Amino acid sequence: MTVSPTFFQTLEIPIVRGRKLELRDTLSKAAPVAVINETAARRFNGEDPIGKRFGYSIEQNGEVEIVGVVRDAKYENVRNAAPPTAFLPFTRERALNATFEVRHTGATAAATQFIRDTVRQVDPNLPIVRMTSQAELVEGRYQQERFFATSYALFGALAVLLASLGLFGLMSYSEARRTNEIGIRMALGAQKGNVIRMVLGESAIMFAIGITIGLIAARVDPMSALHYE
Repeated sequence: MTVSPTFFQTLEIPIVRGRKLELRDTLSKAAPVAVINETAARRFNGEDPIGKRFGYSIEQNGEVEIVGVVRDAKYENVRNAAPPTAFLPFTRERALNATFEVRHTGATAAATQFIRDTVRQVDPNLPIVRMTSQAELVEGRYQQERFFATSYALFGALAVLLASLGLFGLMSYSEARRTNEIGIRMALGAQKGNVIRMVLGESAIMFAIGITIGLIAARVDPMSALHYE
C-alpha cells in the first residue's frame, strides 16, 4: 500500500518497532523505504526485519529498506487474517485515484459537508466519488452474511413448520385408524393415562429418530462449515 506519513496516526495503527514513514521519505531524492506489518515481519523467522531490504523483482531485490513494523490491520476482509503488507510513501507510485482518511469529532454529516467544501476550495474540478465512515464500511462487510443468516433462519423456520404440520397430520391419521383399538383397550380396563402415554410415546420415538437423522445430516452437510460470529 502507498500511504502518506500521517496514515498510521490517523487510523491509530501503533508502531511496534522502528519508526513510521516521515515527510522526508516522500522526497524524490530520498532512499526507498517501507514499513511492514507484523504478519510480514514474521516471514523473517524471528530475525529483526529493521534494516532488511526487499524488492518486487530479482533485479530490485535490495531496493527498499524496512524502517518500521506496525500492528496488523484488516482492510478488504474483516474475518480473514491480515495479509503480509508493506506500506510505501505515496510518492513512490503513480495512482489514478486516491483514498483520504479523515479523523473528526462531532456529527458525521457536518464533517462530510466540511470535507466537501474544503476539497472544492482546493480544486473545484476534483470529483469525490464516494464518502463513507469506517463504521459503515465494517457494517457493509457483514451485510451479505446477515442476509444469508436471515435467509437460513427463515427457511429453517419454514421447514420446522412444514415438518410439524406433516407430523401432526401423520399422527392424526394413525390415531384415527386406531380408534377402535383404543376403544377396545379402554373397554378392557386400560387407564386413560396409559393410553395417552402409549400414543405420545410412539410420537416421541418418531421425533427422536427424525432429530437424530437431521443432526447427522447437518454434520456431513458442506454448508454446515459456514459459521457466523
